[in-house]
Amino acid sequence: MKVVVSHSLAEPAMDYLRSRVDEVVITKGGGRDELLPELEDADGVIVRIGSITGEMMNRCPRLKVIGRSGVGYDDIDVPAASSLGIPVTITPGGNARAVAEHTFTLILAAAKNLVAMDGATRKGDFSIRTSRTSMELYGKNLFLMGFGYIGKLVAGYAAAFGMTVSVYDPFVPAQSVEDMGYRSVSHIPEGMNRADVVSLHLPLTEETENLFSREYFSLMKKRSILVNCARGGIVDEAALKEALDSEDIYGAGLDVFTIEPPPADLAVLSSRNLTVSPHNASLTEEAVLSVHRMCAESIVSVLNGTRWDKVADASVYDHEKWRTPV
Repeated sequence: MKVVVSHSLAEPAMDYLRSRVDEVVITKGGGRDELLPELEDADGVIVRIGSITGEMMNRCPRLKVIGRSGVGYDDIDVPAASSLGIPVTITPGGNARAVAEHTFTLILAAAKNLVAMDGATRKGDFSIRTSRTSMELYGKNLFLMGFGYIGKLVAGYAAAFGMTVSVYDPFVPAQSVEDMGYRSVSHIPEGMNRADVVSLHLPLTEETENLFSREYFSLMKKRSILVNCARGGIVDEAALKEALDSEDIYGAGLDVFTIEPPPADLAVLSSRNLTVSPHNASLTEEAVLSVHRMCAESIVSVLNGTRWDKVADASVYDHEKWRTPV
């Protein structure tokens, strides 16, 4: 068996792979030109950064599994993979704690206006301490859009700070949310109107692309905060800049951008009370090891004929390739 890896995994994960398959090839990138020559006779592939199209899959007759060392899979043609009986494995939960902690870090940075405070203090402007441009989180309402592994952890952190939590997630039963002590809302505007902090934990799909636009910003409170550690394309960055510059919202935190890396002249980067990071929420040492090991295990499992349960599309196992045990 041959497995192609777009970018090297953490060494323990690479050791695991090499001990269980005949050949592991690391390409110099995740683009078509780098991947395809090696993929044409490969049994599996792991994509850290890169994309795989249906056209590429059709040229790889031995391909049995595609692994994503993360949760997002918008760069993989999942319908094409499912039509060929190729599971696209993902690693939900492997980096959840890292992303949840980063999310709350951005919430705190915005609430305390930390970037401005840091910059002014370094320049000798100690008087900024009396500007009263910070807020407390106690008693405030956190509105979570998405309630998976990460959202649940963020909710717990918020509760520890004395915040109330509202949740919008059409795929999670309201009773499950309420049993955890949180408020379930069925319509986004209902949650937005109450929210002091909005945190996004949604996948990027046709339905969520540019979901957070001027319309949603107009529903937010004047002294509210938006944080996005999910996918950049969910937020209209031009609308976010308008909301920040006009002080329609209090602050924001972004770990993701529509174009990555973001252009140096991206307008929103000049906005007040905006804290940004380079899409590294999930890149703690602990999370990387966990995700890479889980991804390697998923590849080996599928190649051995086991139905790995953490996949982008579970209907792939309805394909005729999976009807007869391997």
